[in-house]
Amino acid sequence: MSDDFHKDLKLGDLGERMWSEHLRSLGHKNVSLSPKSHAVYWDVQIDDLGIRFEVKYDIKAWYWARKQDREPNLFLEFWSNTKGKECGILIVEADYLVYIIEELPHGVPIAYLFEVEQLVEHLRKASHDSVYRVTTNRINGNDNVKGWVTPVSEITKKSNGFIKTITLQNEEINRI
Repeated sequence: MSDDFHKDLKLGDLGERMWSEHLRSLGHKNVSLSPKSHAVYWDVQIDDLGIRFEVKYDIKAWYWARKQDREPNLFLEFWSNTKGKECGILIVEADYLVYIIEELPHGVPIAYLFEVEQLVEHLRKASHDSVYRVTTNRINGNDNVKGWVTPVSEITKKSNGFIKTITLQNEEINRI
């Protein structure tokens, strides 16, 4: 996530297109993006199978990891401070979460694929046990959501809903 909302939207759209192209490269012909005309809580769908994906694209994970000399974290939003209710990972209507991290401008996009139901179950239990740090997105100048800060090595354990890591192709990144 960046500190520019419009840039975030472009990056989000790019992540969705990259994931769609990845699915097509696997032989899925009927892949669609969520309609932008009204609110839906999924981003990409394999139409003939009815499988839906929520796609997150984070260009700051590696920036902060290097700056703080640590591994990258995934920021999983769960509470809207402005609306006072659950949001993000807790309300998606997707079967899978695809969380893409990349170091810009020339990094390789890496997608982490999770089964949403198992991931949410893990995050709720982890929240009860205070496993992950909870913070807002104020680092990007907003402070409008709360989320779990999950180190990649911890959240990518199989019992957490993690399925696999996928290296994506990205031809469009330099156009943003």
